Amino acid sequence: AQSNIEEGDSYLWRLGMGGRISPPIEFPAGNYYVGYNTGGCMGRNELPSINVKNMLDCAMLCEADASCVSFEYKKGGEWCQRSTTCSDFSLTVNNIADTYSVYFKAPNGYNGYVSSGSGNAYLWLIN
Repeated sequence: AQSNIEEGDSYLWRLGMGGRISPPIEFPAGNYYVGYNTGGCMGRNELPSINVKNMLDCAMLCEADASCVSFEYKKGGEWCQRSTTCSDFSLTVNNIADTYSVYFKAPNGYNGYVSSGSGNAYLWLIN
């Protein structure tokens, strides 16, 4: 079962099979990311990495930089890595045991996602 989690000014949905969110909702305008808990892109952290308080802070750093296309956030940690070239799921390590989750900007809003094998995919809205 998918769940909606409200966290400050952001909303997170776990995506089910076929890229659908249950129950169906209308998507408001905002800044969307599609995230995977199966690791990021190797050797593609071109922007400065930084220690941040939480994942939302990492997303806001990416939002503030037009060249940032994705970010990685350490699972259970406070480490943020941002990229200008990690722009597609096919570039990731796709390993559930990896210590990072990756989040791709979805500038045109949510329009689906790639199945990540053994991991989970998420849709994240930052208001």
